[in-house]
Amino acid sequence: MSSASDGEGQLPEGSIPGIEIELLPGSLVIADLHLAPTGDARTPEFVEWCEALGGDVPQLVIMGDFFDTWVGAKQVQLPGTREVLEALARFVGRGGSVHVIPGNRDALMDASFERATGAALHPEGFLGRLPATGELAAFV
Repeated sequence: MSSASDGEGQLPEGSIPGIEIELLPGSLVIADLHLAPTGDARTPEFVEWCEALGGDVPQLVIMGDFFDTWVGAKQVQLPGTREVLEALARFVGRGGSVHVIPGNRDALMDASFERATGAALHPEGFLGRLPATGELAAFV
């Protein structure tokens, strides 16, 4: 391995997320749902699934392309989007936490999404710490 001073073998500055989150036992990770902003047959299925998340699921991590597209702050008013965001907000209201890493399809997610759901957006990803071992995993 190269020495730290020569820069070889090191990741570029900023390539490792700076935020660290403890991943609690029972946390779920989902990705690439591509939900329709105006709703479709999968919208009520997701809402029902979200409503079933109980106390044994303390965290939900959503990795990219949660919606097929995210066109901006006004999307929170679209019927399909609103139903999904309200389901996430109810999960947060029951004591869960939601961490979202936007993907290329929903990269425009902003504070309006956070306000509507109580979720935390992590556009640069985050480091997840496993409490049992202390190991870190990059979620990007």
